[in-house]
Amino acid sequence: MGERLRGIALVAVAWLVSAPGLTHACSCGGHDDRFLVGTGALLPANAVGVPWWGTVDSRRGDTEGTPAKSRFSVERTDGIAPRPLDFDVVTLDTEEVHGVGGRWDEVVWLIRPAEGLIPGATYRFRAKTLPWFVPGAMEPGPSDDERRELVVDVSVADEPLDFDSSTTWLRVGPQDLRELTVTTFAGSCSTTARSAVRDVKLELAPAADRFKQALLFSTLSAGEPWRPTSSLCGRLAPGESWTGPGRERIFARCSPGRGNAEPAFGTEPGAHEVEMIAWLPGTSIEFRARATIELTCPGAPADPAQTPDRQPQRMY
Repeated sequence: MGERLRGIALVAVAWLVSAPGLTHACSCGGHDDRFLVGTGALLPANAVGVPWWGTVDSRRGDTEGTPAKSRFSVERTDGIAPRPLDFDVVTLDTEEVHGVGGRWDEVVWLIRPAEGLIPGATYRFRAKTLPWFVPGAMEPGPSDDERRELVVDVSVADEPLDFDSSTTWLRVGPQDLRELTVTTFAGSCSTTARSAVRDVKLELAPAADRFKQALLFSTLSAGEPWRPTSSLCGRLAPGESWTGPGRERIFARCSPGRGNAEPAFGTEPGAHEVEMIAWLPGTSIEFRARATIELTCPGAPADPAQTPDRQPQRMY
């Protein structure tokens, strides 16, 4: 998978540099591996591990499609001294991460202690990163000394996350017309286009919101994953959003992109069914809420059934 990723990056950059009529090429670099929970996160008692997303490279000991266990370590830290733990690296499949399937960036791995996560305990997870793309330095790859270490400390609550989603709802903000910067595949990393925009937020009950840092969030528009980015270099893992956890920005393009660079994301004006999902990685626990939103460009006929902007839509 590491070689495939590098091949995609090389082909993309070669095309961007050589494409006729393009005045700017887009190149990206740096480390992109990361844990998908922040340090200090509180996990519910029924969590099973910490999610991780990043590059795999068989030349560095990774097996096909799975990062090497040697890249990680787990310690229990609530005792007199940190205690190393055995753990597994588990692949979450496309359905588990609400992905589109068949894409190398739709995979999440779970770092799962073999003894489970113990309520009341604290843990430290470490990972060595690999750069997914470094322009002009594709070979031979980073040495162990060049890898960057990531560390997250988490604690486990005594209480589990309640599966009851009866008080989960989707807040829909007012429409805004603005110049919106999004990814383009037309030569540069991004382009700007006049867009009709609505921000949405998944509202959780207080008992679930307490564990918000442990959750990942996905958005569907018309049943398809909605994961726009503001730049070709702004890669998002499944469960992440360009506007923050539990939030998303739905937009319709009202004009071509600047310099005729077509935005890679966006929908058409009109009514759109949007669904947001909060999920606890590695478990079947998820919370869903949906709403139908209206996006109207200047000059387009208004929909009389549209909910007034000042009223958030609430769907269970």
